[in-house]
Amino acid sequence: MRAIYLLFLFVCAPAGAFAADPLEDLFSIEFPELAGQDRGKPGTSLRLAGAARLPDGVAPGVSAAGFISLWAQDCSAEQCALPLGLMPARKVAFEMVLPNGPGQAQRKEVIENFTVAGLGELKVRLSFYSICPYGASEGCPSRYFQVQAELSGAASAFCAASLNAGDFLPFPVFMCAANSAPGKRLGITLHRI
Repeated sequence: MRAIYLLFLFVCAPAGAFAADPLEDLFSIEFPELAGQDRGKPGTSLRLAGAARLPDGVAPGVSAAGFISLWAQDCSAEQCALPLGLMPARKVAFEMVLPNGPGQAQRKEVIENFTVAGLGELKVRLSFYSICPYGASEGCPSRYFQVQAELSGAASAFCAASLNAGDFLPFPVFMCAANSAPGKRLGITLHRI
């Protein structure tokens, strides 16, 4: 819900709502009219979780923290059953430097291994990217993020999504799954709670 709200703020923000500094456009939004709604005082910034503002000349960075869940789904009937969790969610956390120049990207990798009863090992390779596209202005206000998941072992899949900052932080919500046996699906979900 928070990601949808932040996206709404970005799309529906009144003219002049964004700070003059391009880096601030990614990290804060000025909304004096939100005063009195328990969202801050007039003229204060609403900062995206995980965003870090560093001195000039130093690339900004973000911290992300959330969870990865493993699940299985029975698809042997005409309609697939609801997915069932196979074990408690694991915490995933990382820090990443953000690129400032056009055509630059930063990557962070996290590897998780699971033992799945009756199926063996599932290796999950997560790659998190921060990308400043070619043609972007200096400071990269058009920076975006990408999440990639590669499943191998008990199931094989490659899944990816490109996200804006509001959907990526404080942690991306993302699913990846594959058939592990006839009529059976095995998958992971990245989530915030």
